[in-house]
Amino acid sequence: MAVAALPRVYALSMRQLYTQVIADVRDGKAGTIHPELYRAYSENLAKGVSGVFSPSAYGDRYLDMQIQFEANVARFAAYKAFHATQQLERQLADREGVERSPEEFDRMARAVLNTFNRYQAAEYNTAVARARTAKQWADFSQGDNMFLFPNIRWLPSRSANPREQHIPFYNRVWAKNDPFWNSNQPGNLWNCKCDWEETDDPVTGDNPEGIRPARGLEGNPAETGQIFTENSTYFAKAGQNRKQRDEVEKQCEVTARDLIKDSARQNPLLSRTYPCEIDGATQDVHFADWGISETAQSMFGKKRMYWLKNEVLNAPEAYFKKATYVGDAEVDLSHNTNRKTLRLKRKFRKYYYCRTTLADGQAAYLNIVLHDDGNYYLYTISKEIHEY
Repeated sequence: MAVAALPRVYALSMRQLYTQVIADVRDGKAGTIHPELYRAYSENLAKGVSGVFSPSAYGDRYLDMQIQFEANVARFAAYKAFHATQQLERQLADREGVERSPEEFDRMARAVLNTFNRYQAAEYNTAVARARTAKQWADFSQGDNMFLFPNIRWLPSRSANPREQHIPFYNRVWAKNDPFWNSNQPGNLWNCKCDWEETDDPVTGDNPEGIRPARGLEGNPAETGQIFTENSTYFAKAGQNRKQRDEVEKQCEVTARDLIKDSARQNPLLSRTYPCEIDGATQDVHFADWGISETAQSMFGKKRMYWLKNEVLNAPEAYFKKATYVGDAEVDLSHNTNRKTLRLKRKFRKYYYCRTTLADGQAAYLNIVLHDDGNYYLYTISKEIHEY
């Protein structure tokens, strides 16, 4: 598997950025998260992901996966930039609280940035590897491929110093539907350079058990939609200060929105459905632009809890799985005066409510509507049951 090296132009641009970032921190202008530092990390990781999928001979076949992964690495980059910014601010004074001289601070700050930059090489290579693994898995899972090539062979690493953890897997064959692949794939260790291939060769006997993936690289990315999981160190160490976390997630939301603004793209939720029990029967719940917009605005517009909004809209399946049907209501248009809203809601037949639990532990209600087209759609998520 050809894992790309960190582009030289990135390293050069980062060194050029150091002076600006250090000066901004020293002058109190960096904020919770330095925007240029975030941009540099995010753009670099996004290029690693997009390079796997584009140019593609398959049109939009992988577009949903690409959008989801780019949003994921952008969020990872935001938390990384947050930690880097905070560590830089800690260098303004020594352990006794004595302010450092400009020369000493400059030296300490550059050491911090160099450390985060070294991490970036492994993160970039791992993002490329896991994006490629996910793309391959999507191909492996196609109907004809499943029939013609029911198994997968783990191929040896190209690294001069291969990881010992994966060596027992070399040239071993597992069935595609073996639970082994849920947690074990090339790329589930940092800087992994292993590969795999489809095969109709028989499954090998006495195969070894899987290993625990590196922290932050759990799960099959093609199934989870995540390059870097919530267990990543940058995520795990954040969140004690909700105001700061909101600032970080705001950056994530802006980036995700910019990705979707691209004329060639659409929100990946529009192509998905999630099962939900409604009035005693399991129904597939769809998404529409108006529902996604209402969910983001109605639930989170006032308090600007970006972290919660991103959590809900990036992983709605978790909230549907926990949802319990509690009742329904007729559509009442008497309190709506906006013409656009009235045109939309005249197509609603009925409201249905399902109680769920959000990421912060608070109860909330999925407001699902039965549309004139016969489909169920998520209209919004509210803190209490009320008619819209």
